[in-house]
Amino acid sequence: GWAGGCPLSAQITVEVVPDPSTNLFGTVSGANIQPLDSLNVPDYGVTFSFSRGTGSTHPAFWNSGSALRIYTGNTIKLHMSDAYTVDRIDFQSVKYRSTEKTLEADAGSVSYDAETLIYTWENTDNVTETTFNITDAQLRITKLTLTLTPSGEVVERPKAPAFSQKSCDFFNPFELTITDINEPAATIRYTLDGSDPTADNGLTY
Repeated sequence: GWAGGCPLSAQITVEVVPDPSTNLFGTVSGANIQPLDSLNVPDYGVTFSFSRGTGSTHPAFWNSGSALRIYTGNTIKLHMSDAYTVDRIDFQSVKYRSTEKTLEADAGSVSYDAETLIYTWENTDNVTETTFNITDAQLRITKLTLTLTPSGEVVERPKAPAFSQKSCDFFNPFELTITDINEPAATIRYTLDGSDPTADNGLTY
């Protein structure tokens, strides 16, 4: 993997694991919460508000599986503060009849990786709030990864570097050259273990 940034340090990645004792609010029922009202990330001014919407079942957190359960017709509203802009959210889900159509957003774009079961929302419309709609089956979320930019810092999305070899299966050693095509120059970081490169993970090319 690679990562380019102008600069890398401007963006912040925050992992949020739903936890009834720290960041979830709603009506407690034994070890579960239903209805689930909100998930708060106070250090970054981010709040997710849950609503029954047109669904027949209220959103919930079930201790069994430690996952948020968001049902067909439910909505999730994302609120941002003035301090940070949410550029991207990766919703880690578990397999439960969900498809690429399960999660939709009123603004920005949503993609789905069926192999990793991650729904990715990108703030392509530069909004400060949006509503997610559960349109099919049920979404079970075990973790959210937020990519944020502090307000006042504008970070252009870097162009992908050019590789001297095309992507394919290789069976013999070869030399690879990576060329940065950004102006001004970006920092390229890479990993050899399959993990995602970040400002703190990977090697600088």
